[in-house]
Amino acid sequence: IHRLDVQTSGPIVCGSSPKAFKQLRESLHYHKFYKEYIALMHGALPVRQCCGEMDYPLLTTRERGYSGWRTCVDPHGQHALTRYEAVAAYKYSEGHGKTQRYTLVRLQLITGKTHQIRVHLMELARR
Repeated sequence: IHRLDVQTSGPIVCGSSPKAFKQLRESLHYHKFYKEYIALMHGALPVRQCCGEMDYPLLTTRERGYSGWRTCVDPHGQHALTRYEAVAAYKYSEGHGKTQRYTLVRLQLITGKTHQIRVHLMELARR
């Protein structure tokens, strides 16, 4: 009843009988699951943004000439809400004075839209 993106690891939920499948599907539809993820994002979050809610509407469209879907923040999109908390910050020195920064983030999906975590984190990094 629930699948994860190819780039994501974690449990897959399936029903062992038609009755269990129906109950699980309804639970997913009515947001009765608690879904928490851990992500490593590029960049460092400023102190004032170390925790909070990302409430950005998401619009998913099929791209012409492309076999997949594209999701972006759009005022005409569906309501999408993610709670987040920065857990740790990292620096990686590549040499030659180049340093990359990363943030380990705990995320709780309140809604569950296509590519929600990825698009919300990209928007948070832009703001």
